[in-house]
Amino acid sequence: MENEVMQIQKKPFYKKWWVWILIIILFLIMVSMCGSTDEVKKDLINYIDIASSELSDLENEVVDTYENARENYTDDYTLYTIVRDDVVPNSLKLIDEAEKITPKTEEVRQIHEMYISSINKQNAAFTMILSALENQDYMQLSQANEKLSEARTSARDFLNELEELASEYGITITNSN
Repeated sequence: MENEVMQIQKKPFYKKWWVWILIIILFLIMVSMCGSTDEVKKDLINYIDIASSELSDLENEVVDTYENARENYTDDYTLYTIVRDDVVPNSLKLIDEAEKITPKTEEVRQIHEMYISSINKQNAAFTMILSALENQDYMQLSQANEKLSEARTSARDFLNELEELASEYGITITNSN
């Protein structure tokens, strides 16, 4: 009888309390990770929809107006008037509209900050162009064109990062232009 008492039966590992606690913790970690992935994906889809519908038309208007004025250049005063009356005001409106957008997730916020930086550089270049034309300062005009080139590079970086993040979450971006 003494031998019977001394002999303790081992529980199978799946019946131990700590195993179930560990399983529950792992399950909760997996659920929270899936939830955050879904949240980023939803936020990114929403951001792409907003950017393509609300910002794209305004940005195209700004860039197209400037490019058309430059390509169809007649004189400094005409270019100055177009930049002053159309390009810069619409560029400022684009910045205002972009700054109203507040993505919910950090990943999308970082991408959006790249976009805002890009359009701010573009606006600064347009403002420099305006000043250069006003002062007939061709050195300043050259610097403004360099700044515009930097803005284009920033815009490409933004688009590359956006496409990379979209690809990471299985989202295809279609270009409607």
